[in-house]
Amino acid sequence: MGCRVGDTEKQERLNTKDTGYNVEAFSSKAKTAMYNNDGKILKTYELSELCHKHYPEESCFWIQKIKQVSEQDIAKCFESLPENWMSDIDKKFGNNLY
Repeated sequence: MGCRVGDTEKQERLNTKDTGYNVEAFSSKAKTAMYNNDGKILKTYELSELCHKHYPEESCFWIQKIKQVSEQDIAKCFESLPENWMSDIDKKFGNNLY
């Protein structure tokens, strides 16, 4: 959720028209704590693809569950957090990561 990114960078990514620097570009580069067979850290989408390849039924089950979560549900989660837990810019950035 951008915990290692400062508010200035988050605001810049939210406001930019540069598709290589926006929030979507940031999220596409997100890495997991999982490694591939070569010892390389997997990006989130790479891990998702591997899970789907090796566990298609389970993957489809969870994809359907995720699809049931609406944008409004996500926004409500962020809005319910107190300011001392998550700033407004953090909430806005996090809400744009999906």
